[in-house]
Amino acid sequence: MICLSLVVSNSNIFAYDGTAKDGNGNTFYYNNVSDGIELTYGFDGYNLQANLIIPGTLDGKTVVGIGERAFINCSKIESVSFPSTVKSLGYLSFANCTSLASISITANIELIGAGAFSGCTQLEKFTVEGGNTRFLAQDGVLYSKDMETLVSCPGAMAGSFIIPGGVKETAEYAFYGCRKLTSVTLPENFEKVGSYTF
Repeated sequence: MICLSLVVSNSNIFAYDGTAKDGNGNTFYYNNVSDGIELTYGFDGYNLQANLIIPGTLDGKTVVGIGERAFINCSKIESVSFPSTVKSLGYLSFANCTSLASISITANIELIGAGAFSGCTQLEKFTVEGGNTRFLAQDGVLYSKDMETLVSCPGAMAGSFIIPGGVKETAEYAFYGCRKLTSVTLPENFEKVGSYTF
């Protein structure tokens, strides 16, 4: 019998095209995409500053997206500022950022991946800049612009929550990590509860 052992270094479990530092000394890893670069998983997120400012450019390239799991488990992040160049936030991109208190979705963000803010237990509210054509916030909760999909409930919301009439579905992970909620009431004509919603 032959036994094989595989050891994988933490620094080699993800693929990236380049690294760059911002003006605050934060190191970001990125992948090239068609219209710029997308920040990706892999930097030492635990050393990031509490008030994270996503740069609009790195290495002379435009930052257009936040990749899957890019900032997952970065427990020191308390706030995030997005440049106008960012159009997408990937799957689980800020999941389990347990110190994150608020998020403003800028006007140019067009896509928010499943669970992007799931498990952010201190997140009190979402706001959405005017002019965003894909999303809106109502009472701190993030919805699709047409109010048919509840995208994400802030993790610090407590007590009972009534989903507004007209909402037809919850996105994946929409209430994931909302430990202080005691009940959620669905509206009439509700159609679908997304995977891992609770």
